[in-house]
Amino acid sequence: MVALQGALLAECRDPLLAQLEVVCVEATRSENRLLVTVHPPDGKDGVADGDYLQQLNNAKGLLRSELACAITRKKVPELSFQLIRVVLSRASSSQV
Repeated sequence: MVALQGALLAECRDPLLAQLEVVCVEATRSENRLLVTVHPPDGKDGVADGDYLQQLNNAKGLLRSELACAITRKKVPELSFQLIRVVLSRASSSQV
């Protein structure tokens, strides 16, 4: 997760992607794919979800390269992305 967040902030050099926060990275049923959940900045940023996802998909190769440097596996997993607009804090989710 840290490697992907760092890649979004520094390596991509994309101001749109630099705004995203990596919320979680989960292995899917297939071991060769990771689902990366990201959260855009709070407020009305005027950017459509599809625009964020398109930019993430455009940067997928670079993000996988950065991930390859951070993990010790023979094959780097494919990445898929989902964007969420609302993130519950642990405190508020425990009260629900």
